[in-house]
Amino acid sequence: MDGFRADPEALNSGASSILKCLNPAADIDLEALSKDSGAVGHSGLSEEFARFSATWQIACLILRSRANSAVEMLNAMADNYARSDTDAGHMLSPHRAGLM
Repeated sequence: MDGFRADPEALNSGASSILKCLNPAADIDLEALSKDSGAVGHSGLSEEFARFSATWQIACLILRSRANSAVEMLNAMADNYARSDTDAGHMLSPHRAGLM
């Protein structure tokens, strides 16, 4: 054995964990928050804060998109490993090799 082994369940678990870490920020609308002066406790929010909020809103969307891509790749790799293990098991079975 070469020491390299991927457990499909571990890959799926990692994919799930990526999505869970983004859940707390899923419903936060920083751009809207920056326009609602009462939400932060005072009026007269600056234009700079509005730009900051809009920038981070975009960053959150990009992070979620990239995280979703990583999740799709991890799940696909898990499926490939599971399928490869099954195929290898069938090819190496004693019945297929004519040993039984």
